[in-house]
Amino acid sequence: MKYITENEDGFTSYTPYFEYIESIRNKLPSHVYEFASNTCHYDLRSPETLHDAWLDHITVAEPASGERSQLRSIQIETRLLGPFHDRSIFITYTDVVAFEMNTPEEFSAPPFNDVGHGDLLCHEVRLEANGTLVHEMEFSRGSIIIIKCKNIEHRQELLGHA
Repeated sequence: MKYITENEDGFTSYTPYFEYIESIRNKLPSHVYEFASNTCHYDLRSPETLHDAWLDHITVAEPASGERSQLRSIQIETRLLGPFHDRSIFITYTDVVAFEMNTPEEFSAPPFNDVGHGDLLCHEVRLEANGTLVHEMEFSRGSIIIIKCKNIEHRQELLGHA
C-alpha cells in the first residue's frame, strides 16, 4: 500500500489515503471516487466494508469484437463474500492494462491452513500519472492482487438466507 499505512502503535492509518483520494477527486470518474472515498468500505463495523471479506472468485476474460473477434481487451471480475456473510461484493475492472496476483506458499498470518487467500485486510485505489486506475488488495495469507485499468465498477448484492 502506498497511502494506507501502519502508525507507530501498529494501527492502520487511513488519513493519508483519504487525503490523497480527495486531492485527486476531480481526476476520477464520479463512481470511482464514490467507491474509493466511501469510509464504509474501510469501517470494520459497517456491513459494506471490504475488510475481512473473502475472495469467492476472480475471473479474467477477454471481451472481443470485430469481424474476426480480433479486437480484444482484458476484463477482470472479483466477487467477495462480505465479512458479515450477508452480501456479495462485486468489483469489475474494464480495459485492464496490467495485473499481478501473488500468493506465497507460506502463510503470513494465522490461521495457517484451509483459508484460501484469507481475509481482505486492506485495499486502496490510486491514480497513475497517465490516468490509469490502480486497485491494490492485500489478504491475511500474504496474497496481493494489483489491477491496473481504465475503469472500476463496484456493486453489492444482499444474500437471501433462508
